[in-house]
Amino acid sequence: TDITIEAADGSGAKAVVHVTVVNTDKTRTIVTTDGEVDDMDSFMRLMLYSNEMDIAGLILSSSTFHYAGDPEKNIEPYRWTGTQWAYDVLDDYTEVYKNLKIHSSDYPTPSYLKSILKVGNIKNVGDMEEPTEGSNFIKDVLLDDDERTLYIQTWGGTNTTARALKSIEEEYKGTDQWDAIYKKVCKKAVIYIILSQDDTYKDYIQKNWPDIRAIHDKGTFWR
Repeated sequence: TDITIEAADGSGAKAVVHVTVVNTDKTRTIVTTDGEVDDMDSFMRLMLYSNEMDIAGLILSSSTFHYAGDPEKNIEPYRWTGTQWAYDVLDDYTEVYKNLKIHSSDYPTPSYLKSILKVGNIKNVGDMEEPTEGSNFIKDVLLDDDERTLYIQTWGGTNTTARALKSIEEEYKGTDQWDAIYKKVCKKAVIYIILSQDDTYKDYIQKNWPDIRAIHDKGTFWR
């Protein structure tokens, strides 16, 4: 909420303070997804228990199996499902939100969920060449003042997360702030990886951010 403070002396002076209240008992998470059909199902199901966690971000990314392509580089799309599907799910969530609130007051508002849905690096397998809205969003969450563990779920490739980390490295490495920033990010982030669906964890994150904790889930999917 925004709190407005106005002077009582008739000067017209005022200040606006933005206050965010969070439930610090909840697990904090960002979900990244390549939009595969099973991810669409998981995304819809996530909405039904979104009251059980603090969802900090919903990021569309790519993987070995799904990417949007890049006409400028003659890269054709591969099994790409687009981005509209995620917005459609949130529209559906909007329709049932009032009913969900009957069962729990903790369900996030549709407007909040729509505000944290971002498109990340989607052009190619392991695309992390440039910052995107999604990677910058992850970067900002990693650098914010919330000290809770941040679980970054990787339903597709780790590339958008890797781009966020690379942007942090490019901005701070070699400065007086780097050691503190590195320790802060490594303390906060846990990357949960399903099937390592591109090489950006192995080739970039593990080499440049070796102290970030990672959970490699290589078997649950097949079961």
